[in-house]
Amino acid sequence: MSYSLVWLSEVLRAAGLKVAETNGWVNRGVSEMGKVRGVMCHHTGSSGPGNMPTLKTLIQGRGGTRPLPGPLAQLGLGIDGTWYLIAAGRANHAGVGEWNGVKTGNSSFIGVEAENPGTPQAHWPDWQMDAYRRGVAAILSYIGESSEMCCGHREYALPKGRKIDPLFDMDLFREGVRQIMRGTAAIRGPIPASDARSGRPTLERGSKGPDVILIQRAVHEEQDGKFGAATESAVRRFQSDFGLRPDGIVGPLTWSKIDEVLEGRVALAEVDNDGGLPSGAQALLKLIGDAEAPAGYETLYGNNQDNFPKPLTTMTLSEVINTGPLWRRLFRSPACGRYQFMTPTLLRLRDRLHLQGTELFDSGLQDRLGYELLKIRGYQRYVAGDLSKVEFGLALAKEWASLPVLQDCPGAHKVVRRGETYYAGDGLNRALVPPQTVEELLTTIQIPSPAANAA
Repeated sequence: MSYSLVWLSEVLRAAGLKVAETNGWVNRGVSEMGKVRGVMCHHTGSSGPGNMPTLKTLIQGRGGTRPLPGPLAQLGLGIDGTWYLIAAGRANHAGVGEWNGVKTGNSSFIGVEAENPGTPQAHWPDWQMDAYRRGVAAILSYIGESSEMCCGHREYALPKGRKIDPLFDMDLFREGVRQIMRGTAAIRGPIPASDARSGRPTLERGSKGPDVILIQRAVHEEQDGKFGAATESAVRRFQSDFGLRPDGIVGPLTWSKIDEVLEGRVALAEVDNDGGLPSGAQALLKLIGDAEAPAGYETLYGNNQDNFPKPLTTMTLSEVINTGPLWRRLFRSPACGRYQFMTPTLLRLRDRLHLQGTELFDSGLQDRLGYELLKIRGYQRYVAGDLSKVEFGLALAKEWASLPVLQDCPGAHKVVRRGETYYAGDGLNRALVPPQTVEELLTTIQIPSPAANAA
């Protein structure tokens, strides 16, 4: 039988959101829902390849020492902002708790699991957060509730502290939802149907023809002119490499990068004369490394490298990942190396770069991983002029707590001032670099605009 939340598909699509229906979702649920009073926000707390690697678990449930049958949410939110419809009935997502007098979480709240590692350093792409706010606003408007009936799992769960998800500021999130519901929020526009500059159409899975062959040539996929699953996956990797929204859809921004690649017009900062890392990235990594780990590539959190028998650079990547939980118990954090990599970050980078895990965690690999983090945080977009200095500075500060924000902004725990760490208020982190130093370096690495070159 079909459960009552079948309206989710229509409501989310009407809000202009990308929706993917899982097989059998309308008939999936633990039981029927009660009166829907609100939306509960979660993060998956895991990382892996793909846009929604936890989808199977959300549908089927989890095993292990704390088994829980699925479905574990009605909705999943992918990294690219796609809404996955998982269940139209009740899901096991809330547990014991209370929010605004409602104690029946599973029966009264629609659960949303957003794909994110769920660590303080984890990146939430702006397109994913935009889709999160818009989707929640659309659901609340449909059921006739205000933004106050959106809560985080950590806010609902009892006893307090039982849950930590999601880690973003829920008050700011609700304010964004409130503005969307009032019609006063700036919303990301839909992808245009064609590129006004070149006239090329926006293409996605299912498309065919010579334009698809151009895409396949740029992303190093078999050039058969058919936009299938393999091409979509290659496009997502291509988009990630260039700091674009990894949605597998080739619109104007992706076409622009494809043209650059096909014509050999790779951004200057992406190529270094000796084949190594770009000089701008090297300078940034030196600044970060000097602040995060002055002792160098062997560093364990808290300079505990002398308290561990095996030098870090003699370990393989898999050994480092597997030893992370031990370091957390011994030293309070698994952060390691020149750039103080966290274990979930290393897992994500391993999958992103298709590493085997047998690679030595030496200076060369650490630099390569550090550069990949710079790209994830928008390095290529910044040097090409598509990201402002303040925006890129904030992205770097979210990744490395020793770097400061460049203007006052909402932080992980409170509103932070220029020069403070993004994580101010956690009693652990502080900025170690003056904002002026970051600004001066960022100024030197940005590619000059054509007008500046002409002058």
